[in-house]
Amino acid sequence: MLPLLDKTLRGVPMIAVLGIRAEEASAGILVLRLPFAPGITDAAGALHTAALHAVGELAAAVVLATHPSLGRRAHFLKSTRIKYRLAARGDVTAHAALSPLIASTVEKGASTIDIPVTLLDAEGRAVADLVSRFAFRRS
Repeated sequence: MLPLLDKTLRGVPMIAVLGIRAEEASAGILVLRLPFAPGITDAAGALHTAALHAVGELAAAVVLATHPSLGRRAHFLKSTRIKYRLAARGDVTAHAALSPLIASTVEKGASTIDIPVTLLDAEGRAVADLVSRFAFRRS
């Protein structure tokens, strides 16, 4: 799954420009890497907050789209909230998890879910916490 996912992501122009790569992918778990590059930094030399938002939101969308029981359901992104914690001056990884509890709420009829994502720097420090809300179309 990982090589195909990584290849698919690199086929999307914005993702290719940001250099985002898939590092880990399994049912309900996804890790994406945003490599540090001078072209995506702010005036202070840290990764731009827009790039951090992009990798976090993408991680939430991909963990949902690749989920074995939820990925085929029609869904769309409603909103994303992010809390920036630390300036990132190196690569960042986005860790998204779609727990069985969250998945079961949809299977029981919930029309929306929140998917949490944590962005970490190379030392494992939290750079940002993000939550994306997705809605499901009713059949």
